[in-house]
Amino acid sequence: MSVAQTNDGTARAAILLSSIDRSLAKDIMRQLSTEQVEAVSIKMASLDSVDEQDEQQVWEQFQSEIARASDESNSEESAGLATDPASPIGERNEPFAFLNKLSGGQIAALMANEHPQTIALVMSFLPTQRAAEFLKRLPKEFQSEVARRVASLDAARPDVIHDIAQTLMARMQVGLQTTDVAGGVPRLAQILNVSDKRTNREILGALEQADLQLVNQLHEMMFSFEDLRRLSPAAIKAVVQEVDTTQWATALKAASEEISEYIFEQMDPEQATLLREELEFLSPVRVSDVEMMQQSIVDTVLRLESAGRIVVPGRSRAS
Repeated sequence: MSVAQTNDGTARAAILLSSIDRSLAKDIMRQLSTEQVEAVSIKMASLDSVDEQDEQQVWEQFQSEIARASDESNSEESAGLATDPASPIGERNEPFAFLNKLSGGQIAALMANEHPQTIALVMSFLPTQRAAEFLKRLPKEFQSEVARRVASLDAARPDVIHDIAQTLMARMQVGLQTTDVAGGVPRLAQILNVSDKRTNREILGALEQADLQLVNQLHEMMFSFEDLRRLSPAAIKAVVQEVDTTQWATALKAASEEISEYIFEQMDPEQATLLREELEFLSPVRVSDVEMMQQSIVDTVLRLESAGRIVVPGRSRAS
């Protein structure tokens, strides 16, 4: 019997998370309990490839469950929604009903690259509380712009609404056209690599109790700020060109002397002197700000690696 035909919800969740965009998978993982994350992570690491039919069935089950839950929710809340002036969903058809059971954070991740006007349109169809959560999870610089566009929305053409709904649904189904799921330890390492440090610590700490070998494999495949010393001088120079002096100063505020000196060595003398001076006069920085800037530089490394501009020794990459 295939995975999709069993009642193994953990296995089906692993297939689902392996087939969607990394940022969306990360956001979903953050909504799970520690026990759920541990179980799904171990299952993901055990995936090599998944039969296309299994993947198709898992997605169909997922859509069916969302639709059923949405129908039940709409049945229970229809009276309140119909009288809620801030929730147009009660007054017309529901082209975005499939979003109703996603959290605001998950919807925000799904629409991360959309135009503010598109985001505003979708938001206007959501139940009020869900829309508020969605707005809260948007980047700060987007929130006021989206709010302004919601306030000024006029009627939208049905074909435009339909096209947007189809695009979002297709994005949720990404991976259905491929024969293999990019699962296994490399895929899990990919997801963790773009997660924040707190999430990483919690997940790796939980996994360490259940599967130390898996954690060791993940550490080998992941890349942290301290791993910059693994990069060649040429690779570091490429990274230095992408990051400004202020960013380096913040990131190096709590870095080891070894890392700091390695970065200085790959800079031209004038740039290195400027960075040393900025570090010397930089006022105290919150640990969270240092970690955020270090993660930003790690993201730059991974972007350059993905573009084929640098090589990170000893790191396996999922496609």
